[in-house]
Amino acid sequence: MQLKVKDLIVDTPSLFTQERLNIQLEPGECLVVQGEMGCGKTSLFNTLVGIAKPYAGQVLFNNISFELLNELDVIQLRKSQGVIFDRPALLSNQTVEQNLLLCADRFYQDDSHLKHAEQLSFLINEFNVSHLLTLRPHQLSQSQSSIIAIIRALFHQPSILLWDAALSGLDNLSHERMLKKLFDLKQEGVSLVLFSDHTREMHHLADQVLRLKKNEVPGHEAI
Repeated sequence: MQLKVKDLIVDTPSLFTQERLNIQLEPGECLVVQGEMGCGKTSLFNTLVGIAKPYAGQVLFNNISFELLNELDVIQLRKSQGVIFDRPALLSNQTVEQNLLLCADRFYQDDSHLKHAEQLSFLINEFNVSHLLTLRPHQLSQSQSSIIAIIRALFHQPSILLWDAALSGLDNLSHERMLKKLFDLKQEGVSLVLFSDHTREMHHLADQVLRLKKNEVPGHEAI
């Protein structure tokens, strides 16, 4: 999926208030966003995923803006996006399996529901978490919670993945496994937008890097 950020000003006092941000990311490319705490990374992430509205400018996915869509079309667009927040945000009154199936229940209420439930099973096996399905979120480690959030974002085979605090909170084995998965997704043509300060790993993935500093013009470069 193509991502275009056109003349964007994020509505936060700490992030390029006077400078307009322009980005173009093609299918299969990776944009890494880095910056110190308080520079506006979360505000930018929330704007890209449509939680927050930009102060000015546009965020376009395949030349389509959330702001111009009706509710049904927004759901269709979100099906093509995988979003991972810095906190897993699992429902505490649901088991892991129920948390994962909520995704299929929300987006696929037609005959494709079974197909996507099967995709969940594939990811559960790929990440080796079948033993966690009956547990509640409070019984999971931080790394396990993060893996469940990753599976939830990948189950509908998105064409773009947006991940806040990418690779954070994972144990060493899961970290390496997920890094390989990111390379595989990129090879499959999935666009990646990774907010991460894991500089060494991200350098090998990145096609573009956006470096944010508080109250300074963002530095944007191609690799």
